[in-house]
Amino acid sequence: MNATTTTSRRGAPARRARSLLLVAALGLAAGLVPGTERLAHAQVAAAIGRPLPAADLPAGTVLVRVVDGDFSKTPSATEVTLLVDGVARTATTDGEGRATFSGVAAGASLQAKLVGPAGEVVSQVFPAPSSGGVRLMLTTKPLAEAGAAGAAAAEPTDGSQHPGAGPAAAGGMPEPRQMSGQPRPEMADPPGSLTVRLTYDDFGDATPPAQQPVALVGYGADGKVTLQRLTSDAAGRVVATGLDVSGGTAYYALAKLARGPSFDRVMSVPILMGGETGVRVILSGDKRTSSEPGVDDYARLDNQVPGTPVGRVAVGLISKNSDQGGTMTLVDAETGQALGTQPIGPTQIGRVEIRGQFGTAAANPDVPAGTLEVLAGGGTGGSRQAVDGVLLAVMAEEPAEGAPPPPTATTDSAGRARFALAPGRYRVLASLSGTDVKSEPFTVGAEGLRLALGFIWREGATPRVAAFDGIDGNTQLVVYAEAKLGGQVYRSLPFQPVPDRGSSATVLAYPRVTFQFGLSGSAEDKYLGFQGRFTLANLSWIPYRHGPDGLLIKLPRGFVGAVVADKDQQLVTADKAEGFRIRRPLAPGGASFDGAFSLRIEGGVTRWDWDLPWGAEDSQLAIQQTPGLIVDVPAGVRSTTERNGLGMAFYVVRNLDIGPGQRMAMKVRGLPVPPAWKIWLPRLAGLLVLGLLTGGLIIAVRARRSDGPPAAEQAKVDARVAALLEELIGIDSAAAPDAERRGRVVAELERLWPASSRGRAAA
Repeated sequence: MNATTTTSRRGAPARRARSLLLVAALGLAAGLVPGTERLAHAQVAAAIGRPLPAADLPAGTVLVRVVDGDFSKTPSATEVTLLVDGVARTATTDGEGRATFSGVAAGASLQAKLVGPAGEVVSQVFPAPSSGGVRLMLTTKPLAEAGAAGAAAAEPTDGSQHPGAGPAAAGGMPEPRQMSGQPRPEMADPPGSLTVRLTYDDFGDATPPAQQPVALVGYGADGKVTLQRLTSDAAGRVVATGLDVSGGTAYYALAKLARGPSFDRVMSVPILMGGETGVRVILSGDKRTSSEPGVDDYARLDNQVPGTPVGRVAVGLISKNSDQGGTMTLVDAETGQALGTQPIGPTQIGRVEIRGQFGTAAANPDVPAGTLEVLAGGGTGGSRQAVDGVLLAVMAEEPAEGAPPPPTATTDSAGRARFALAPGRYRVLASLSGTDVKSEPFTVGAEGLRLALGFIWREGATPRVAAFDGIDGNTQLVVYAEAKLGGQVYRSLPFQPVPDRGSSATVLAYPRVTFQFGLSGSAEDKYLGFQGRFTLANLSWIPYRHGPDGLLIKLPRGFVGAVVADKDQQLVTADKAEGFRIRRPLAPGGASFDGAFSLRIEGGVTRWDWDLPWGAEDSQLAIQQTPGLIVDVPAGVRSTTERNGLGMAFYVVRNLDIGPGQRMAMKVRGLPVPPAWKIWLPRLAGLLVLGLLTGGLIIAVRARRSDGPPAAEQAKVDARVAALLEELIGIDSAAAPDAERRGRVVAELERLWPASSRGRAAA
């Protein structure tokens, strides 16, 4: 690669984190257009059990996140096993569902596993990287798929109770609450129609929510916002018709269902309509008899900050690049009028994406008897320092009735805080910049204890917050937040404020579209072929329309033979002249597909020259090693040689980060040069007689050369080569080619070709 390729690891973990956050939020969405119905779920499901390199983690660290079939459910105290070269190590997940393993040797063979309700869950087998750590996700249950219920789990069309309703059993009907917000195609409904059914987690409810307002918000690719007001009928249903079937509008269905003193805020994930069927979606609150706090579908898509006062909307702005600030506006989605505008200050750089974990409390002679010392440290992954300002609270495992509040302290400049404790069992709670960490229980006795607390973070733009007060949650108001920064506009999800609690919203100020690839290549005769995955992320809740001809992913100059995997051909087409084309607008979350192409090998060299209008983030390229292979790599680009599961060696470049509008250029040298007879053979196929005549002419001419062999000997060799070529063509043309016979012919051709007239001419 030449100097036009840039690599920067700074910020790559952030891109992975916010990409996964958005994709996870969209992972429940049903892409209801050809090829996109599995899109959002596939992006998330593809990450399950697959290692993700993490340069922000210390070397030798494996961080396993466990979810319970849903990204909002992160079980704690789940035992995770990591096999390190076949030797088992175990760790228990914390309150955020994370289990951490450290000190793993580079190159060790790893596999993570746990025991779920249905049996053992295992990851791929993967090598420990030579630098940085690894993140991995496992789920105890099958990941809830957008529209996963499909026809088998479809709501009853006659309003009756489905046989097997109630707690979902294997193969049974999921309860409405499990399906809430997940759209599905309905063949019986006309294209452009959306049916929304309201329920209190009961398909057999004799009195479903009737005369209930439902809001349908549309985010158009042209930037327009629409809102339809609908009212449910006696069956709890509303039907919207005439919706955009081009994929250029993302629809969001919202409702507030009163339940006792609380409100269940229910809403759908983005819905993109297709041109073949209608769509149905259930919006379900909790059961009427439930005493649980109000459920919140909005919180599945955008994290809610606990304790936000009633009547307040707190909007967080998360940005990628530094800026000079701008404004944040809360907008009435129905009228387009501003309900309030707040200034946003310039970017502030600080700790972001903070992760923390306690070690194990251990006796320490330097700590006084009956004392617990917490020692906090952390850094960006490559450095470590004492961390001050960490708020700590020590909680008794079984507090006595009337016990005083738990003792608290803040770490000092050395990262240290001490507590004098009575004998007993305790846990420590820690909080740093909004990140909360809980220790495992430990026992305080006569000895002093030391408890290590480690944090990892990234230096980046810290969230900026704008607060809007006096927002009435007793109305059917629908709002969204909009940030204006440097001439660009960024928008949050639409949502409804509720009367019993405040609301939070997030605006991502990131490039609209980002590109990522993971390709592997190998040489075959005259071509260096590549195949792998291409991903375009749409980091917005709004569909992205590039133009009337769709979105073109150009391939390197001079490519040939572009093909798209069968499973993705309804989403992507191969443009033989330019690359791959996505015809429909890019849905929120984006799209991934598998494809392949080739570049010519000329004289053992392949030139790669690729224009990247969106750049490339955290991408990877691997080329199968052959003797003498050389890939030109500029300073700053790290490469390794790795082996796959079959033992084949590959030249690998990971973590490629290339800026938007740049090009990726490289030269691959030392590639195999195919035998000359392989080049001649296709020219002879179908033209054998002409080939033989030409061969005879060459023989006649070469026979006169003084430096060649005797004419009779040359003619004999050339005649034999011509006969072998004819025989080889016959073998390859047969319905069932004889592999053994072909091998003998090829071996003789390899031996005779250098002495033949054609071989001498080619040389």
